[in-house]
Order: sequence, then structure tokens, then C-alpha cells
Amino acid sequence: MIKNVFLILPLLCFPLIAHAQEAQNDSELMRKAVTYAAQSDAYNLYCENETALAQKFIDKLVESKRASEEQEKNLVSLMDKNKSETYQNLKNECKNVEFMLKRLEIMRALKNVSYLLNGVAPEDIPEDNIPNIEDLMPPRSAPIDL
Repeated sequence: MIKNVFLILPLLCFPLIAHAQEAQNDSELMRKAVTYAAQSDAYNLYCENETALAQKFIDKLVESKRASEEQEKNLVSLMDKNKSETYQNLKNECKNVEFMLKRLEIMRALKNVSYLLNGVAPEDIPEDNIPNIEDLMPPRSAPIDL
């Protein structure tokens, strides 16, 4: 009898463990989405185009009851911290290639996290249809020896 309990107990606990893992993954995805959105907001603000992507993410998560009040406070704090730190570290002009590539990298990461938050499996996330910018640049000439 006791042997049967030990065999059945893990089967009964598995759904609870799976749900706890899913909630932890969901929480981590929320944090990533707010982080990337806050970084994007900082880039936009730096280029004189203020946006509120991170706040919109938080509002939707709270509205859909995916984020508790405590999580909302943590996400707002995370948003403020990331936006501020990112903005303070920006130095290049908005049209600088490195600046644009980093901005594009953040937007791609935000897109992928958004899909994952919406329940899309990683293998089903659509590929970017944006061409590789470095492939569009003219070929570099060989250095000239003087």
C-alpha cells in the first residue's frame, strides 16, 4: 500500500510542478519583455520620439490578470531602471550604423519575447523579413599601404 502511494504521489504532483514552472517562465518572459521595451523606449526618447512600449506591456499584463499587483510594482521598477540606464549609456547619433544595429537587435528580441508571451512555440516564431544591413553596405576596400 505504501509503495503504491510513493508511485502515485509523483503523478499527482507533476501538474502542480508543471504549473509552477510555467508561472516562473511566464514571469521571466514578462521581465524580459519589459526590459527590452524599456530599452526601446530609451532609444526612441534619445532620438526625440517618446514612446511608452514598456508601460503598455505592463498595462496589458495587469489588465489580463497575468501580473499581480506585486509583479506590477516590480515591472514598473524594472522599466524605470532599464530605461534610465539605457538612456544614460547612449552616446552615438541616431543615424549611426552601430546605434541602429543595436536598436534593431533590441526590437528583434522584443518581438521574439512577445511571441513567446503569447504562447507561440519558439520554433514557430516567424523569421525576420528585414534584410541584413551589413549585406547591403558597399564592399570595403583594401587598406592602402603608404
